[in-house]
Amino acid sequence: IRMEGDNIFLYSPQKLTYLLLEHVRYYLELASLPEATDIKEFSSTLAFACIEKKTGRTVVGNLGDSSIIGFLQNTTKLLSVPTRHSNKPSVTTSKYANKAMVIRYYDLSLGDCILLGSDGFAHASLAIERSGISFTEVLEKFEFGEVHMLCV
Repeated sequence: IRMEGDNIFLYSPQKLTYLLLEHVRYYLELASLPEATDIKEFSSTLAFACIEKKTGRTVVGNLGDSSIIGFLQNTTKLLSVPTRHSNKPSVTTSKYANKAMVIRYYDLSLGDCILLGSDGFAHASLAIERSGISFTEVLEKFEFGEVHMLCV
């Protein structure tokens, strides 16, 4: 993302997905060589957000069991959901990772925020909402003990 700079906001989701995953795979290959290990051993899910501070332009991406939640204009919104292929989470070395990865563009306003969640985050946030507890309220008050109790 740093290498591409402002271009990431101009690329189509398909092009950005391709560039990001090729870059990640390149570094996974470099890491696997000294270990003499299959690159799949270094595979992972992926979630990211890139926000241009001055304009609020934002790009988010997700691959696998992670998810991204936005608090945009005082509303909680699921920006990206877990991706699966053949009923398995998609990972960076999956054959069809470039098709499974989700890229979306947003314009953030002052006070908006984005929360990246790792594996199981979407499930946890839904469990919180179903229990009658406001997910937004939990995050605003940093009452993560309630989140943990619901997810275990």
